Amino acid sequence: MAKYLILLTKEDKNTVEMVLEFSKVLKMSGAEDIKICFTLEGNHI
Repeated sequence: MAKYLILLTKEDKNTVEMVLEFSKVLKMSGAEDIKICFTLEGNHI
């Protein structure tokens, strides 16, 4: 079985929805493990 890491670097609703749908397709296709990592820029103090 395959394992996947999806790296999300863009913060908008359409991108998040697309990644979630893509992860569902991967899971239905037999993916063993799917991780979604968000690396979005934040406010730095």
